[in-house]
Amino acid sequence: MNHVHSRIVDIIGVQIDLGASRRGVDMGPSAIRYADIIEKIETLGYKCLDKGDITTNPLSTDTQSLNPRLKNIHIITKANEELYEKVRASLLDGHFPLVLGGDHSIAVGSVLGVQSIYKNIGLIWIDAHGDFNNEKTTPSGNLHGMSLSAITGYGPKEMAIFKPDSIPFVNPNNTVLIGIRSIDHEEKEMLKKSGAHVFTMADIDKYGMKSVMKMALDIASDGTKGFHASFDMDAITPNEAPGVGTPVYGGLTIREAHLTAEMIAESNHLLSAEIVELNPILDDKNRTGELAVQLSLSFLGKTIY
Repeated sequence: MNHVHSRIVDIIGVQIDLGASRRGVDMGPSAIRYADIIEKIETLGYKCLDKGDITTNPLSTDTQSLNPRLKNIHIITKANEELYEKVRASLLDGHFPLVLGGDHSIAVGSVLGVQSIYKNIGLIWIDAHGDFNNEKTTPSGNLHGMSLSAITGYGPKEMAIFKPDSIPFVNPNNTVLIGIRSIDHEEKEMLKKSGAHVFTMADIDKYGMKSVMKMALDIASDGTKGFHASFDMDAITPNEAPGVGTPVYGGLTIREAHLTAEMIAESNHLLSAEIVELNPILDDKNRTGELAVQLSLSFLGKTIY
């Protein structure tokens, strides 16, 4: 049974790893395609269109940006602007955009692209990290750790420079982080002030995945037109998803990850989704790539029985 409103899924790849300190996640979209994502989506009864990849020169670094607090800001923002337009075009065609990353800095383009059409969306952010730093709090200067703050208006303004003033940032009150287990001290304070809802791994241990997802879906759907799901593969514990650049032990099991995606699909409020931070160089026989495909299918309504 299909849970996504559109019968047509647009695959949009983003080959970029300049938001991270470890190279390789720019090859994520290729690894996911190699695991037959298009054919497998079509077995669910959708038509799947491959819209190709947004690319950057993998050898480049940002010559314009010498700001160590915002590494590669110009290249990343240019890629995000292109993604913003592609996601908008997909939604205006009445399709479902499924974005394949790339590092998590690309979420600024995808999420704000959806927000520009619907004006009032929720956001479910599944990740080991908070991604809520800004240029003052960042320990690394890596933009993949600032994307969620930029989407909600708390991060570097330069990351969302392509967003028209008439489009609001995503409301933190409708933003839910799930699977968090690594967060910087100042980032934690900013998150608390923002009003975003954070469910750590300790919360999942305490309440169970089903209860956490029920709360998350209520928050992301409350008064919104629907929500975007952003899934960082490092949310899953690294012994089950080894192909990620910033692994943190003690994460979601594969079944918890699937339950998350299945409950999102059942909610009938999913507007768009992305899967990011898959690093094939660090993977084991494309295990994490295969898992990314299976999670994509769960987002699109695939069930076991």
